[in-house]
Order: sequence, then structure tokens, then C-alpha cells
Amino acid sequence: MPNNDANNAFGRPLAQAYTPQTTPTLHYNIDFRLADNASNGNGAFRFYMGHGPGVSGAVELSANATQLFVKNGDAGYQPVADLQLGQWYNLQITADLRTRTYSGTIGQPGKVVAFADKQFTPNWDGMIDRTFVDKYGARGGDIPARHFDNLDIRTHPHLPVGKSILRDFAELPSVAWQDHIETQRLLNTAQDENGHVGMRTWSNAPLPSINTNTSKETLLVPGTVHPGQIVVHPNTKEGVGIAWRSPLRGQIRISGKVADAHDCGDSVLWHIDHLTQRGFRSIAQGSVEQASSQSILASPPQGSSEAPSITLRVEAGEFLQLAIMPKANYGCDLTAVELTIEEVGGEQRVWDLAKDVQADLLAGNPHADQYGHPTWFFGLVPLDRGQSVKLGKPEPLTREVVQTLRAQLATTTQQLTAQTERKTQLEASETYGLIYGALDQDEPADAQIRIRGERKQLGDVVPRRNLEILGKDPLPQDAGSGRLQLANWLTRDSNPLTARVMANRIWQLHFGRGLVGTENDFGARGEQPSHPELLDWLASRFIDSGWSVKAMHRLIMSSAAYQQSSADDAASTELDPDARLLWRFNRRRLSAEEIRDAMLFVSGELDPTMGGAHPFPAESGWGFSQHMPFYGVYPSSR
Repeated sequence: MPNNDANNAFGRPLAQAYTPQTTPTLHYNIDFRLADNASNGNGAFRFYMGHGPGVSGAVELSANATQLFVKNGDAGYQPVADLQLGQWYNLQITADLRTRTYSGTIGQPGKVVAFADKQFTPNWDGMIDRTFVDKYGARGGDIPARHFDNLDIRTHPHLPVGKSILRDFAELPSVAWQDHIETQRLLNTAQDENGHVGMRTWSNAPLPSINTNTSKETLLVPGTVHPGQIVVHPNTKEGVGIAWRSPLRGQIRISGKVADAHDCGDSVLWHIDHLTQRGFRSIAQGSVEQASSQSILASPPQGSSEAPSITLRVEAGEFLQLAIMPKANYGCDLTAVELTIEEVGGEQRVWDLAKDVQADLLAGNPHADQYGHPTWFFGLVPLDRGQSVKLGKPEPLTREVVQTLRAQLATTTQQLTAQTERKTQLEASETYGLIYGALDQDEPADAQIRIRGERKQLGDVVPRRNLEILGKDPLPQDAGSGRLQLANWLTRDSNPLTARVMANRIWQLHFGRGLVGTENDFGARGEQPSHPELLDWLASRFIDSGWSVKAMHRLIMSSAAYQQSSADDAASTELDPDARLLWRFNRRRLSAEEIRDAMLFVSGELDPTMGGAHPFPAESGWGFSQHMPFYGVYPSSR
């Protein structure tokens, strides 16, 4: 973006609207650099994350040529880090939507400054659906030229600045699974739906869903949901899943139960899947029959009195997924689930699905465990349960691969150096003004004939005049381009068409069809007027009123023809089915504005007053530009 005081902005609406109920935490990342030219100015630009195009900001930061500022609630902007021209910086923000606070880091590899416990802007309305960068920062004035890269918002953390992708590649498969789980999350919440008091629901309108009964009464929804029970329901071709994100590296034990909660239909299939750094791994599965239940692992080890369970090793960031899938018929598939995960050794922590989420199921997705970590995810499960997810593992870093990569890096570095030099030359060159048109001569003049179209073979001079078909009237010597004379000729008193054409178009606006059906052609190929005397009379009244369009509207709308009923008449329809003779008022489509006004009028909310301020919001509130659509919202009852 160039250095100036214009609102050079970029950004994007997010894939979904985030609220404290659906997403407790959001993570923001962007790289930026200020051009290495101290004369570019010291105005500040703004980083924005919030609702709409400036409607209600949650997190706002600002930067100029020397400092990064963070907006801290009512305290306004506060400096947190020094900046240098020509240097790339990575900015990361973690926003806690529930506490309305945020923290983050700004810096470069080996030199990172952290800031914490900053307050959201006081007027935030509880929604984040847009992020952008614009000129409305901590101070005005010309803003230095600046570059941006790697803008991203998501619900799981980014790699810290300075992390080596190759060195820390073990984290990448977990990120791939995280992205997969994120895209399948259930987004809609409901309380006491269909009159079932105490029912709490996450769903994707309306299935699949996960539900819990927070009341002390058994609910029939249909299907039976006992107090404190968690039930799920798959969709017609998609399952419903509960995923647990591992916070540890070590052994865990899994136990639980799946039970049919609606004694009709063909019940469900269940699967326990391990989403590992090496790929998808199926651990256990089963089929529940109508009015029956099944433990995770159908039976305990031979000769053991222990409850059925599974033991396996997990890495931090991996996922365990309990998937409930439909059989041939997804109807009556309400299913009760229990799931417990125990740490074997170590701190011996326990994650119990019911204890962790039942009391406040709608608190978030992901939902926190008893230790305060966002561990439980509720989502849709595709038919392959994630087996098609690509982890994107690179080839082994053999010596040959390293040598190839080094050669590619050297070539790319040379290309980057050349392009950087070219960019510097372009930035140093003077800009030129933009124009919309040009004249090839100072004054209009008569033209010479181009013989056979050759511009160098000139013939006789042809004096400028109107076309023969338009009367070939000559132009005065001081006529200039002739456009004014053309306009005067079109609207002269002796022209029989101008008033008729205008009156016909106004009639067409109100009746849906003009007295002359071919409104763009009054010539020999056009239709004859249905009421020629009426058209002539309207044209005369139009001229007598001083060409007043408002007077013509009033005249037509107060006429008996306009105020006729649209009721049908069999005899008239047979003689004149299109009502060209105006025996009824034809029905016509209403415009969007007319429908809106009618709705406001019927509801008693239409404001008939005139004048006053323009209904558009302030320009700073909608950020419309050539590359950014208009997203402004402005309630108005006029």
C-alpha cells in the first residue's frame, strides 16, 4: 500500500460469525513491513477484528513508522513495541471472547515483545465476523508505504515466530487434524427447543446434533432422555462426533457406552478413531441394535473383572473421535453416549464427557474440560470419518533432498534480489496522473475524408453538420463540438417526438406497459399507440406544465384509469385479454423498495416524514472501495 492519507484498506469477511458461546478463543496472525523511507510520513494505520466493517470493533491495534499501539478498553491506544523501517514483523493475537481480553506478541525471530491482559473496545456487541487493515489508526497524517502477508484467523494457535517448519514438523499433522475438526464443528445452539424445558442442543440445522437434559425430569423428544444424559443424533448420510484433543504425551485408557434412546428404527454404528500424526487409525467399532446398548469394546479381556476399556498411546495435539454413524435409515437414531478418558501414570487426570460438559453444554465448542482447557469438540462426521484427510508429509530430508532445496533456495534468492531492485526503482520513479479521456486537438475542426480508410491519404474537407437523416442542418461557426446543438435540436418545440416519448415512458412506469408498447421505437417498425389521442393530450399537458415530471406523475396517478380495480371480467378478457384498452388495471411486480415500504406501512413502522439526514452510515463505518463490497447496515423506517 502506498504512502498517503487515503483509506487504502484490505480485509475479508470471515467464514462464519464467532461469538463467546460458539468460540471462546480466536487466534490472529499477520506479517507486515513499513517501507524503508523516513520521508513517507508518520501517520498510523489500524488492525481491526470485530463485527462488520467498523460497526463494532473487538480488538484494534495501530502502527506508525516507529511504534505499535494496542487499544486497551477505555484507556485508548497504548504503545507496546518499537518498530524500524524496512523490517518484517510478525503480529499474533489471542482473543478471549468470554473475558473480552486479548494478549499477543510482536517481533522477529530472536526478538519478540509480548503484551497481555488488554481489554476489548467497550462497545463490542459480542460478534466477530470481519478483519481488515485501514487508515484509521492512533494518529492522522500520511501513512508510510507498507506491505502485508500471511493474514489468518482461526480457533487454534499459530506457530510462534521463529519456529522452523522442518525442525518442528511433528506439530504439522496435529494442525491438519485440527483444521479438519474445525471445519466440521456444529455451529447452532438451542435451548428448550420444541417446548422441552431443560434441553440444550448443538446442531447444524437441525441435524446432526448433540443434546443434554439439564432438568430433573425425563424428556420425551421423541426418544427418551434421562436427567443429566448426553444424547446425539446423526444425519441422513453423515454422522455426529465427539472429539477429544489430547493435552498429554503418554498412555490413556478409554471406556464408555453407546445406547439406543429411541426404540424404533435400525439404531446406529459407533467407531472410536485415533487421529494421529501418522494418519487415521480405527481403534474399535460396533453396531447397536434397537432398544439395546453396547460398551466401548464389546466385552472385557478374557477372565477379567475389569470394565471394558481400550488402552493406547497418544501424542499432544492428537485427537480421539467417538463417531456415531447412521445405518440404512437415520430416523429414530437418538443415541445416548458415555465417554471417559483416563491418563495412565503421570498426573492420572480424568476426562469424563458428562461431568465436563453436561452442566453447561452451550458454553462453547470446543468445550472446556474440568482443568479449563478447550478439549471437547462436537461436530459432523463425514462417511469416511476423516480417512481422506491429507497430512502433507514431506519426503525424508536426505542429503540429496537438502542439496536440491539449497539449490532452489539460491535461485529463488537471486530472483528475489532482482525483483527487489526493480521494485525499488519503480518506487523511486515519479507517478503520473490518471485521466478518463483525452482530446487529440485543442479546438473542434472540420475533418478531411480518409480515402479508402487510409489516414495518410487525405481527401476533401467535410464541413461539420447534422446527419442528413436528422435534417442536415448546418452548425454555426462557433458551435464547438456540436453536442449542445444536438441537445437543442432534440428538445426543440417543433420536435413531435420528445414530449410523446417522455409521456409514454412515465405511463409505462405506472402501468407496466406504455401506450406505445415499443417504448424505444416510435418509428415505422414500432407499434401504433393504443390510444393516440390520449398520448397527444398527455404530451401537450407535459409541455404546458413546463416539462414537469412531477406534474405528470400526479396527473396519471389521480386518473380513473390508474385507480381501476384489477378484478377480472370474462367478457372483457375474451375481447381484450391484455387490457390494452384499459378496462382494468393489470397486476404487476412490485419493486424491492415498494415491498419494503408496504411491509413497514402494514406494521405501522413507516416514517412518512421527508428531509433530514442521509440514512447511510458514516464512511468510516462501511469502508466501501473498488475492491471491497458495501457491507454497511443502516436501519431506516423511511
